[in-house]
Amino acid sequence: MKKLIDQFNHLDVSLVISDYPDSTVGGGKNYGIAWYTKETLEPLAKRYNRRFVVLGEKQTNKKSETYANGKIAVFRVFDPTHHSLFPTILQWLLKFPYIHDVYVHSEFCTNGGLKNFALLLPFLFLIKLLGKNIIYFSHNVVTSFDGIGTHLNLGTNPVKLALLNSLLKIYYRVLGLICNRVVVMDTILKKRLSQFVSEDKIVLSPFWTEKKDLKINKALTRKKLNISKDDFVLLYFGFITWYKGADWIIQEIKSITSKMKNGRKIKLIIAGGPSYSLKDQDHYKKYYQNILNSVRGDPRIIVTGFVPENEIDQYFAVSNLCVFPYRGYIGSSGAITHAISRQVPFVISKHMSETLVNEEYQKAFRESGLKEKDLVFSFKSRSLILAINRFKNKKFCAKAQIFLSSILETKSIKNILPILAETVYTRSKSQMVSYAHLKPIFNLLSA
Repeated sequence: MKKLIDQFNHLDVSLVISDYPDSTVGGGKNYGIAWYTKETLEPLAKRYNRRFVVLGEKQTNKKSETYANGKIAVFRVFDPTHHSLFPTILQWLLKFPYIHDVYVHSEFCTNGGLKNFALLLPFLFLIKLLGKNIIYFSHNVVTSFDGIGTHLNLGTNPVKLALLNSLLKIYYRVLGLICNRVVVMDTILKKRLSQFVSEDKIVLSPFWTEKKDLKINKALTRKKLNISKDDFVLLYFGFITWYKGADWIIQEIKSITSKMKNGRKIKLIIAGGPSYSLKDQDHYKKYYQNILNSVRGDPRIIVTGFVPENEIDQYFAVSNLCVFPYRGYIGSSGAITHAISRQVPFVISKHMSETLVNEEYQKAFRESGLKEKDLVFSFKSRSLILAINRFKNKKFCAKAQIFLSSILETKSIKNILPILAETVYTRSKSQMVSYAHLKPIFNLLSA
């Protein structure tokens, strides 16, 4: 362990606080922030010769690993639900006095609930006191809890929500003061954040998308999943949550199959399991169990549970259309990235339609001849039926493929990776800093 620490304790190394998938077949916990971190760091390491230390979440029997031909060292050191979370990370930062730039991903501590959220700013302030540069990835930007109170079990009391909304604004202002830069993934998030954080500190860095050829026997996979060749398959991909509309799409499928022509040929795959950040909370356990109860014995709906990385392709391969019935838009969707990379068309709810203002979508609309309204549905059965029926038309599907190809080109790794290298993962000139006087304090706090 000490040898590996010494090997990476250098001025040209960046330190990242995030979860990271392990090296097991299927990628282990390769979703959400872990997936994003891996997909950005490894190309930077391989193509730009960058080196990284990742402080990640503990895993059974795994202490440290290296990736990308030895350019990424992952130390699995913290438990996001334990009181020692922040002191433990600070303790590990002391082991790397030569590393100056610390990249903090907002999602690394979310399953610790509001307690971790409240302690995040003091934690960042302490990193700042260590003389580090802080580059904070704000994967979600929420300016109001009004639309997601149910998702977080905050209730509907207007006074309580108003107070929380006020505290949220203060939170972002302080975040902007502490951090050297704040990274967001799309235009809408930047616009929201700029209400509270100076624009010269905000870096817009969209996630790249790379085409994936689906080398799957579609007929055999459909047969394995008990789906006929004539079925029109909708895919909901991602964690099963209220915010993402899992309950709504399930009820709609039960309803619309009797309202539309050949409705019995509509199938829904829910490719996902319990939310990692909410799975231990009582209100979510009840919600998730209700979902499972509602689909039990229904041949129209398949719930897969958590999908390992090596099984993702099969669900996209058998699907005609991805559906994202989100009840709001708080952050850039990794699930849409999966759909685009596999060239499976998608429709989104009107509550998510803000994302379509991003330049890659506007360019794709111009090139394909599609309109925004073609990809958006409201929370009404008729609207969803119309959206589905559009994708039964071959000419419309041809336009949709042009749309997806355009986005793939605009957001290709050759176009996006240089932005990451030049505006986000830049190298700072720094000197070694001594932390000897701070070690006893962090040792005590993490005990």
